[in-house]
Amino acid sequence: MMIRLIVLALSLSMVVGKDELTFVPADCGGDIILNCRPTALQNSVNYTSVTWYKFYNNSSYKILRKSESAIQTDKHSDSVSMDKNTSLVLRKVTPSDSGIYKCLIRARAGGKNSEMQFRLNISDCVSTPLPINFVFSNTMFINGSWANISIPLTHGDDDSELFVFWGWVGVAVSKLVLSAVCIWVFNELRELRRRRQT
Repeated sequence: MMIRLIVLALSLSMVVGKDELTFVPADCGGDIILNCRPTALQNSVNYTSVTWYKFYNNSSYKILRKSESAIQTDKHSDSVSMDKNTSLVLRKVTPSDSGIYKCLIRARAGGKNSEMQFRLNISDCVSTPLPINFVFSNTMFINGSWANISIPLTHGDDDSELFVFWGWVGVAVSKLVLSAVCIWVFNELRELRRRRQT
């Protein structure tokens, strides 16, 4: 029984090509082409099908399969296709496209199956932030630094300026009243403490 298992293992290792893991870094939003051993596919009579898989959570699912005459897809998406060289083409990749991809080449009878694996690492999508501008009279805060500039201030109607003016007066008066109340409370607490000590 043990000899049969050893013979079976050796037979399988001769039929299936060696796994290779190729690391592929990529930028978010770019197009990626994963090339599945072009030298093994130069002669189209060497294989019966090429199938691309993606591994996700310890399981795999088929993305594309090309047999001698047709291309089948199990994942309908405009962002995934196979070119004439059986390379997997991923368009506008995002971090969710990161993972391990496997290309399996099934050989004709008497040939040698072959497979290749790719680890696709896609960087995070970073958008360029818009500049932050705060305008205070003739001074502007731009992306972390102050700049004095001359900007003609637009004048609104008199009612809006009057409303803003009285709003600021109201805030100032309320701050003065709050300060006076705080001072009075602290003085009363000090007097109360002094009376207790004597």
